[in-house]
Amino acid sequence: GKSGVEPPPLCGAIPADFSYVAKVGDMVAALVRSPEGDDNWILAEVVSYNSSLSKYEVDDIDEESKEHLTLSRRRVVPLPVLRANPETDP
Repeated sequence: GKSGVEPPPLCGAIPADFSYVAKVGDMVAALVRSPEGDDNWILAEVVSYNSSLSKYEVDDIDEESKEHLTLSRRRVVPLPVLRANPETDP
């Protein structure tokens, strides 16, 4: 980025706007509940988003589990799509 210019959302540690909806194919952190009742964060890929239900369909990228999950929007965090420049955005 340029000096004095704010980095865009999803650049480095800059979070997405509250109204942001991750696109199909985007990587997200997803909070899922295990059969034992524990909450765990996984890395997942967005398959679809249902705006009327505010739910994402995601695929766990772990080769062993390969789960297809439906999660509420508040359990999904979009991951950065751009890297910040440490020289201009310390």
